[in-house]
Amino acid sequence: MKILFILLIIGLFWEHLAFTQPVVRVWGSKDSLAVIIQVEQYLDILDIHEHVYINIGFSTLMPEKLKGITSCISSPEPKTNQIIKVRIDARMNETQQKLVLAHEMIHVKQYVKGQIKVLDERLVNWKGNIYEYKGSKSLRYSPWEYEAYRNDQILADLCTDQSGTPLIAIVKMQ
Repeated sequence: MKILFILLIIGLFWEHLAFTQPVVRVWGSKDSLAVIIQVEQYLDILDIHEHVYINIGFSTLMPEKLKGITSCISSPEPKTNQIIKVRIDARMNETQQKLVLAHEMIHVKQYVKGQIKVLDERLVNWKGNIYEYKGSKSLRYSPWEYEAYRNDQILADLCTDQSGTPLIAIVKMQ
């Protein structure tokens, strides 16, 4: 009886642990393990501990001039897990990819924390305010992009390897 009780407690603990942490999948990268380590640090720094599925892909099929994009798929059902897709242009060099990943992880935080919600093709709810945008040029000057551009370099600089050495020394892209 004691063994059954202990197994039940362990099972409940494991289920809670397994369903309350972000799940990260990386594809298309030359070094997926390094990307996962970087993402795990960003999740910790950005205080993202909610259960969310993050799919990060490096693709050569990105539209020209688009370095990265993040989108969120979530159900209207309460307590439904979010699925967040991050796409990064694989044609950039590794340093640029790492900075773009930091930028896109700020958008991941915005989605997970409920700061941003895309309502339709033209409307975004940002911290309770509705914004209309027309084309990709207006997005660059939006408050959610401003936050990401203002903080991506800072976030990237905080990422270190196991010895504490910064993973990247980046010069901010124009």
